[in-house]
Amino acid sequence: MGLIVAEGFDAIGTAGEGLLNKNYLWSGATISSAGTYVARSSGRYHGYAVSRTTTIGTGIQIDLPSPLSEIYLGMAVKKTGGDTTFLALRDGSSTQIDLRASGTDLQVTRNGTLLGTVASYLLTDIWRWISLRVVIHDTTGIVEVRNGDGTVLLNLTGVDTKNTATAQATNVYLNNVLLLIDHFFLMDTSGATFNGHLTERAIWTGFPNAEGSTLDWTPTGAATRWEAVDDVGPDADSTYISSGTVGHVNLSNVQDPPATITGIVGVMLQNRSRKDAVGTRSINGLIRTGASNFEGEETALDSDYLSRADLFEQNPDTALAWQLSDIDALQIGVEVTA
Repeated sequence: MGLIVAEGFDAIGTAGEGLLNKNYLWSGATISSAGTYVARSSGRYHGYAVSRTTTIGTGIQIDLPSPLSEIYLGMAVKKTGGDTTFLALRDGSSTQIDLRASGTDLQVTRNGTLLGTVASYLLTDIWRWISLRVVIHDTTGIVEVRNGDGTVLLNLTGVDTKNTATAQATNVYLNNVLLLIDHFFLMDTSGATFNGHLTERAIWTGFPNAEGSTLDWTPTGAATRWEAVDDVGPDADSTYISSGTVGHVNLSNVQDPPATITGIVGVMLQNRSRKDAVGTRSINGLIRTGASNFEGEETALDSDYLSRADLFEQNPDTALAWQLSDIDALQIGVEVTA
């Protein structure tokens, strides 16, 4: 598996609507809750970052597909205010390890017991990259922090990183009130890629900008299909496309990424969908590259909106790494499958 979650926070609303009930289909991870007070703010390089605007309510809980004793995280953070605990590896509702901003220091604690400090790393209004490895164990625990170029900032071995009865994390919890998070990656140690420390990375998000080659679905609330689904932040039933016919496909062209982007390591496709009648209804996300359509994971819809994300680590048309020209020509969409 390797990569469990990749999140740029670019398709969320002011109350975190685009994160609610999100399913990362390729890994089985889900965002099971996203507090009312998760808000959009200016992102790192482009798009949006995520933060909380008040201490009231809950943060973002990312449920792992299975419990892990070893976890890698990569993320960009920017401190905007005072001290805050902004990330926790949890076993249920109990914290094993957390990250804290204390003054300008980055602290790692075992549920409040200080394990290590990276001094003067979190300067106010300065983006920093954090790559984190944690092994949860009561005697042979590991905590390692690296910066964007891979330099080791903190390396703790043989420490107690287990706060609960079980050496595992079942979820990752973001509860950042005075700190922005962007370009978030969560990984285990399996798979051929995304299975260790990450140097600085960025997620660029492109939205539909023109009609694609297949237009079976019907637009509502907009003159064209692509305009019905190009929202930065979901607008629920105000604008959308719909179909109840199995086999119907709808494709949209997508914005071209900046020409300066290099080293593309994957394409993630996201849709937010629901059914509006009793009975079974399922869809696939689709990408069109070359002259062929390639399906994501088939998923059954519910009556409430659910967000789904598929990952294509290679171009499925060529079985090779993605090139910028591939992304320039990409179409994205959905298909009714049942």
